[in-house]
Amino acid sequence: MSENIRLIDSENEKTLGVSGDVLPSAHKYATFFKKYLRKRMRQSGFRRITTSGIEPVGIGESVLNKENICTISKTQALRSCSPTSIMRSYLENDMKEWVQPVQLYHLQEMFRKEGDMISSYYEYGFEIIGQKDPVIAAE
Repeated sequence: MSENIRLIDSENEKTLGVSGDVLPSAHKYATFFKKYLRKRMRQSGFRRITTSGIEPVGIGESVLNKENICTISKTQALRSCSPTSIMRSYLENDMKEWVQPVQLYHLQEMFRKEGDMISSYYEYGFEIIGQKDPVIAAE
């Protein structure tokens, strides 16, 4: 489950800091949101993960179009898909040896290529990995 963070200034009805700068007037909203998210996730038993900003080429290709991935070399690309980055980390760091299910949440900057420009945005979400119960998996 991943969502883009959209902060709305209700007085001006404009989006603050969606894919660009978070100006000083918007930081109070962004800080409140991040603190609230962290608190609720910890209360629910989730632990935070931040994956590498540079991933192997191929991570996220099943979710995104290849032309949206920001490759920086033949073997590396900027992080573009949280669920696949988290699964890569789960496998590479032997999290299958941890108590299952592993409940992780993320709040991190993501990158997408749109035409000739690279845009960045913050994404949040959570993953429950290692649960065999389909009801929990559906959450």
